[in-house]
Amino acid sequence: MQDPIRTITLTTVDHGDVTFTCPPWCTAVHEPGGYRVDISHRSDDRTLTLPTRRVHTEVLTLALESRPFTERWPGTAPFVNGDHYPTRVAGLECMAIELERHAETLRTYATRLALILAGGAR
Repeated sequence: MQDPIRTITLTTVDHGDVTFTCPPWCTAVHEPGGYRVDISHRSDDRTLTLPTRRVHTEVLTLALESRPFTERWPGTAPFVNGDHYPTRVAGLECMAIELERHAETLRTYATRLALILAGGAR
């Protein structure tokens, strides 16, 4: 089943009533009364959490976003917002590579710690 098309009209302080269509992935609640340039579409957040001894800690939150009326970076095309750092496809690929590299570092530290705790290498 395809998501229903949402057409919304918001009253803005600088352009009066502005009508726009939300992309199917947009789950944002659009509030009236702001500036047109601040209108944005946003998906649900996806958060990477890591377990610690006491709690799970949030490391990185990502969401798909677009700002249809902006004239500044990142422009009007969709992008991924990662903890308030907008990025496109190449940036996401770089992030994935770095996460893979860091996973290897975590495994190396786990091995070193296991050896230390077993009374081996220090």
